[in-house]
Amino acid sequence: MRIQQAFDRVFVKKYLRHQSVGRILHRFPILRRIVSRLSSTLLSLQNSALRYEKRSNFGRVRDRGQVGEHGYTDKYGDLSAALGYAKGIAAPDFGENQLGESYVLYREQIKTLSELIERAGIEKVFNFGICYAYVDSVLARKFGDVEFSGIDLSPHNAAFNAVEFGDVRNLRVLCGDAFRHLADNDCRGRGVFFHSRTLVLLPKDFIERLYRAAHAAGFEYVVGFEQSGLSEETLEPYTFDLSDKESVYWRDRMYIHNYPGIAEKCGFRVESADLFATKHTSPDFRVLRFVAKRTDA
Repeated sequence: MRIQQAFDRVFVKKYLRHQSVGRILHRFPILRRIVSRLSSTLLSLQNSALRYEKRSNFGRVRDRGQVGEHGYTDKYGDLSAALGYAKGIAAPDFGENQLGESYVLYREQIKTLSELIERAGIEKVFNFGICYAYVDSVLARKFGDVEFSGIDLSPHNAAFNAVEFGDVRNLRVLCGDAFRHLADNDCRGRGVFFHSRTLVLLPKDFIERLYRAAHAAGFEYVVGFEQSGLSEETLEPYTFDLSDKESVYWRDRMYIHNYPGIAEKCGFRVESADLFATKHTSPDFRVLRFVAKRTDA
């Protein structure tokens, strides 16, 4: 018996052409890098076109995602994101030359938190919306006497992190409601409340509740890394300052919040804040980094 797949001749010719181009790109790394950057730019343009098409069809987007009493509740969204980050870290090109924002973001997070741990004698770090605990694991291995923990709503995500980082003795990834955890645990002392790429998906009133809960739990510092860019609502860059002002819609269910102003409102004094660029395919992407210390510490 002989069974063979049949392919259209046009498809075969196109496939062979692609194979030939792939062999050429393999031989010339510089050309491959140029093509990769062009592809990323085209993908970014395509995504922008799709977003504006959705807005023209359905009106101005003000969707906050599935935000309930305790935050974003996409059952598999966190796990999907964690798998994506894990694959990116495992990729052969993970490093300075990797396109995207993760490598630069992780490098800056490890640097900022390491300096704070050493300078302030930090004893515990709590990550809200931990997703994939790569940064936490690097820091936990570096600072064996510091207690690292994080929380997500998704039990699937917690299980995945347990498999990935179960050997790190001073790192715990929890599953549950962050407000209940903060209310039930005394975090007084030299502790850091940390968040990254999470609060952009949540409304301002939720963030205020969260910072107040962190203050009530006794955390000495809040450290945040959150994305921003040109707002699709205002078509202007956002100005971060110490005032209490409104958030603006950014893109893809994400909002830009004035985190320094919210931190000041909730009992934390901002010590430092800056914006830095990564290698994200969207050229307007920036990450706001800030460190805030409680005012009654």
